[in-house]
Order: sequence, then C-alpha cells, then structure tokens
Amino acid sequence: MMVSPETYMSFLQDKNYEELIKERDSLIDEIKGYEKISDDFIDMNPSREILYKYNHLYLSKVCELLSEKFTETGFSNRQESFMGEEWVHILKEYLIENNLFEIWTNDNLQRRKMGKKFTLSDHIKGLIYSLLSNQRPWKSIVANMDKIENIFYDFDVDKIKTENPERFIDEIRKIKCGNRNINQQMKSLAQNIAIMEEIERDYGSMDDFVTSAPAYEIVKKISDNKSKYKINRVGEALAWEYLRNVGIDGMKPDVHLCRFFAGDRMGSGSNIPATIHEVYETVLKLSKDTGISMSEIDSLVWNFCSSGYGEVCTSNPRCEICPIKEYCNK
Repeated sequence: MMVSPETYMSFLQDKNYEELIKERDSLIDEIKGYEKISDDFIDMNPSREILYKYNHLYLSKVCELLSEKFTETGFSNRQESFMGEEWVHILKEYLIENNLFEIWTNDNLQRRKMGKKFTLSDHIKGLIYSLLSNQRPWKSIVANMDKIENIFYDFDVDKIKTENPERFIDEIRKIKCGNRNINQQMKSLAQNIAIMEEIERDYGSMDDFVTSAPAYEIVKKISDNKSKYKINRVGEALAWEYLRNVGIDGMKPDVHLCRFFAGDRMGSGSNIPATIHEVYETVLKLSKDTGISMSEIDSLVWNFCSSGYGEVCTSNPRCEICPIKEYCNK
C-alpha cells in the first residue's frame, strides 16, 4: 500500500541531512530501475507506473527537506563529516571518466529491491558465475556471457544435472574462460544442485534461504565445511560473490579488496593483506556512511585494481597516477 506524499514527509521530519541524502539517492536508484524495460515488472502490485509516479512525488518532498536542512546546518559542517569517505566519490568519478566502471550485479540488486523473486535457475546462474570468477580475470567472462549461457542451457536446472560435466569443462576451456579449479567445479555442479534442492525443501526456496538471515550468516552456512548446506568448491569469497549475483548486497573479499584495504594502503588495521573480516567491516561502514551499496563499493575498488580494468592499485601499485593517493597509508 502506498502512503501519501504528506504522510511520507512526516516519516522524514526527524532525519538529519546525511540520512536525507541517502533517502534521495535510494529513490533515484529505484526510479532508474523502473525506467528499464523488463519482464520483472509485469506482475507487480502496485504497478510500475504507480510506483514510478509516487517515487517522484516522494523525491520532491525529500528535496524540499534537503533544501531546508542545507540552510539550517551550513555547508562547512557537512563537508567535514564527509571528508573521511571522500575518496570513494573521487574514485568513482575517476573510473567513470576513464570508462573503467562496470557493476553488472547492480541490476540484480535493483531487481531484488523492486520485489523480484529469484528462481532456482537464477541461483544456479549466480553460483556458476561465481565459480568461473575464481582466481582469473573477469573481462573475458563478461565478453563471453552469451556463449556461457548457451553452454549451460540458459541455466536449465534439469539439463545441467543430467549433462556429462566433461562437456562443460571442454566448452568453457574452448572459450578460454576456465580456471585452475574448473574440473572440480564442473564435476561438483550436480551435487551442488542437489544441495540447493535440499535447501529448498527445508526453506521453501533458495530465495527464502538467502534472505532468512544476515548475509554474513548465509555466507558461513554455504562455505563452512561443518555446515549441512556447504556448497562444494565455495569458500567465503565465492560465497559472497554468489550472493551478490542474486541481488544480496555484499562484497567479495578477493585478493584485490584484501590488498586495497590492507594496513599499508587504504585500511585502518595492521594486517597486510587485510583479513576477510576487516574487509567486510570496512566496506559495511563505508556503505552506511556514504549511502553507496556494499556491492558498488566492491565494484569501485575491484575495477580500480583489476587486470584489464583500472590496474592502478595492483601488487605493484602505480601510485604516480593514483587519484586517491593523499588518502593512502603508503
């Protein structure tokens, strides 16, 4: 049920300037999502048209309050409060200006926010892409997504279960999208589908399972060897990647993020590289402070560091061209 713009405004009265900015940006993201043509909107209630109209009305109310708060509090105080996270915005501008910013999981994040329920096929797709991302450049995966979807029968669960895994291994290698664990990954697919089917029997659906607890708890359930729901060939980093692929906000603490948030670079701890827990806590805090999703912060850092993309904060960092070097501990 939609509330009136006046009622919505009453909910915002006690929010401070920074909280209103986050509310404004969230509404803008939703509006952009509704402007995309997608089958996900067909059965929505209220309809996309109604949500689109009301979000614009809500946005106007947020902007009214922002204007009032801006006058009341003064710019200098707000600027000081944002300085600690300013590098995030500088980094994003740098990547966009240099055509280096890609965040393909963001669409799924928006779809989930708008009420999409992800099917078992969607979850298998998310798992397969997370497995393929393991310890290899992502650019060639992106370039071959159409071929990958054909190889896996558009992620038809029954066809994948009954197919000889050697076919998947051979076809993935032909398009040069394999990795050092591709044999074991493909041979575990049928068993991993069986695990997901068991989860569906226990929880009703994979979507109900991944939303039944905070994301970090789901990560532990599917990556811990002692867990009933352990997914084969999936550790913490790939578990986070899988959840992001099905629209759960989070980050993949891979080699790039652990290096970037190390104590000798952009981290506040002393570990080099940063631990998975340190990366999670850092990205979570940044998300709360800036209003930017964890997935987008992950993508910003990853695009800045990764081979074939930014290639700035690598194992041998190119500090001379780094746009955020004044914020770095190095």
